[in-house]
Amino acid sequence: MPPFQVCALAISDSGSLIASGQLGTKNFKGCAAPIFLWHATSHRRLAVLRGLANKVTMLAFSQDEAFICGCDEDCYFYVWDLGTSEVVFGQKLTAPATVLKWAEQKKVGHYFSYELVLGIGGSINQALLSYDNFRMQWVMTFKVRLSAVFLKHFLNAWCKLLLL
Repeated sequence: MPPFQVCALAISDSGSLIASGQLGTKNFKGCAAPIFLWHATSHRRLAVLRGLANKVTMLAFSQDEAFICGCDEDCYFYVWDLGTSEVVFGQKLTAPATVLKWAEQKKVGHYFSYELVLGIGGSINQALLSYDNFRMQWVMTFKVRLSAVFLKHFLNAWCKLLLL
């Protein structure tokens, strides 16, 4: 058995980046399940993103390829900055994620804010990743209000999931 089996894939909107989520292995502390970031045309590995364990279940790139988010089978959800390969947000969810999709991004001051669609267990959630100038870090807030763009992206992702 190879040391890393692929169990999740994502391709960026431009097609230039591929992320492969791996099955965890006992060869790494805590049965780490890394995410490998690849350049699509050169096939060169660009980065290894760490934080998830056992099995990566879902991956998604932001539209501008600044971030990638991923979930594992232990209900952990992480967002990485692709410029630095650092985790900017991490949280244990209440149930496994079933839908993971970046929805809308808006320019707010010097930074963008990013809207995400998260299916957690049987519920649909809206999350907003934005830069907090006071804390000088990215923060994730979960909202109850559902926007039309949010619902459009959710329904699109859900239909694709049903067609599998």
